[in-house]
Amino acid sequence: MAFIVIDDISTAQGTQSVAFTADQEAQLQYYIDFVCDYIESVTGTSYSVHTDVTIRYKSDSYGNIELAQNPVTTVTSIKDKDGNDQTPISELFDGVDTIYFLCPLTAHDVKLTYGM
Repeated sequence: MAFIVIDDISTAQGTQSVAFTADQEAQLQYYIDFVCDYIESVTGTSYSVHTDVTIRYKSDSYGNIELAQNPVTTVTSIKDKDGNDQTPISELFDGVDTIYFLCPLTAHDVKLTYGM
């Protein structure tokens, strides 16, 4: 999701009645995407929704995983390296950014939805 769209640029310039060419729209979209990606990388927050993404994490020596994606809205599954489900998720995921009580120092596949 972009913070602005091409129509917003037309409105800001006062040129709503003048259409951009296809090349101009492509160039504007490139700059919009570039700026949005930069803001997301600096803030660590995803403003685009990413649904059911599976990411492999390694738990720390306490068996915890701190999720790097922000904001995490749901965690739908947690599987260990052998594909075994780690349940119940409601007791493992704190609802913000950490998964607790896993086997220490092992790989886990976490299926989650994040972004605004």
